[in-house]
Amino acid sequence: MEFSTKTRRLSLQKMQERTLDLLIIGGGITGAGVALQAAASGLDTGLIDTQDFAEGTSSRSTKLVHGGLRYLKQFDVEVVADTVSERAVVQRIAPHIPKPDPMILPVYDEPGSTFSMFRLKVAMDLYDLLANVSNTPFANKVLSKEEILKRLPDLQEEGLVGGGVYLDFRNNDARLVIENIKRANQDGALIASHVKAAGFLYDENGKVTGVTARDLSTDQVLEMKARLVINTTGPWSDTVCNLEKDANFHTMRPTNGGNSGKMSDDSFNHLISTVQSYLEHDKDRKDVEEAATHLEGSLSEKTLDPSAVSRGSSLERDENGLITLSGGKITDYRKMAEGAMDMILQILRDEFGRKFKLIHSKTYTVSGGDLNSANVDQEIEAYAQLGLVKGLSLEESRYLANLYGSNVPTVYNLADELQAASGLSLADTLSLHYAMRYEMALTPVDFFLRRTNYMLFKREQLDDMVEPVLHEMAVYYDWSEEEKESMRSHLQETLAENDLKDIK
Repeated sequence: MEFSTKTRRLSLQKMQERTLDLLIIGGGITGAGVALQAAASGLDTGLIDTQDFAEGTSSRSTKLVHGGLRYLKQFDVEVVADTVSERAVVQRIAPHIPKPDPMILPVYDEPGSTFSMFRLKVAMDLYDLLANVSNTPFANKVLSKEEILKRLPDLQEEGLVGGGVYLDFRNNDARLVIENIKRANQDGALIASHVKAAGFLYDENGKVTGVTARDLSTDQVLEMKARLVINTTGPWSDTVCNLEKDANFHTMRPTNGGNSGKMSDDSFNHLISTVQSYLEHDKDRKDVEEAATHLEGSLSEKTLDPSAVSRGSSLERDENGLITLSGGKITDYRKMAEGAMDMILQILRDEFGRKFKLIHSKTYTVSGGDLNSANVDQEIEAYAQLGLVKGLSLEESRYLANLYGSNVPTVYNLADELQAASGLSLADTLSLHYAMRYEMALTPVDFFLRRTNYMLFKREQLDDMVEPVLHEMAVYYDWSEEEKESMRSHLQETLAENDLKDIK
């Protein structure tokens, strides 16, 4: 289903013409999860974000849908059981996104070590039992010191006693967000990026009845009415809650990376020194290809150190009716959204007489997720074979099939009307046009960083793609030379930040 600038324009028009059941401020994973469940449950739903979708914390996660092995150091079985259970749900509803990725955990005999070999084995066995992988190829393995060094020859040998291999899952966080957003759009949600909430609308009793906002692409001031408004802006929750009053105290604070995710010199030095202490050979700044501060919104109290704050989530309704959902881990996004929806449906029923039945979100797939989660690899391979007919190589087809899941035939079919753009492969051309037509990618940074992750994981190919992508997007969006130059500058600034040029 189309999800483009045309979709954006029509969505903004409709959001001003009707009273929504629910307006969501924030298009990260939390807002995207709520939007999907709300739209699929029949609510008249709207969502706005001042940036691109997932531009904040949701594209700056650890890139894992992890099970929390470290919690088993304290034998916190309940936390791990809950986490691996929710991870299995994410695998089921977004089967093309989390990828199994066995992790090696070296064990050193040193003060403050997280695990001894005995504790590690007990923890891994319990972890496998909770994750239901004990009798599968993904079951854990204990490795000797020699086996660890064979696999990781750069590790420092002194103090190393062995280690283990256990199952975890890589996660394409930004893709998880956009696939939730696209499914919400498919189910009728009205969605627009680059729209900044500026203030609230109120009734005569001081209850929030909508927002005033500014379309950052046109500078137009908008009014959007809604029975309920929910704030899902993560580390920016206080900013939204206090749009029209002084913020004297904070319930949210960003951990580590401020509110931009840009790595500071101090953080970089800490990273280097920590990694260095476990490597046999010296490494320095020039050896680091990619690093980003993990940015996460955590609940806080004024007196607490941000690094010591719990990662639990919070769901609250202010006296003025504004709902705020904050905190939590990306693995728990669906469960957090479900909890918020329980509250939202009850309020709509009790205060507005509107009744809805919540979808069963544990089985409701995201866009691109119409695959058998028990047979994902085979189905992805079958989709990859279809790309060969369109002139793609098997490697290109597999990449696209893994990225887009069951949506990949739509990507392939663009080859019927497009040829490889000058300076781009056919696969990259198709991916770019799909991002513009079906994923509301409005800038080159949207495409390179959040729709494809090229900026993170295919950096060596990106330099040659910059000008061709700028040209294709300029033609498609009819940019002026001034607009094109602005996009180029924004991209170069983001690349410099991503490449750590300021601190390397």
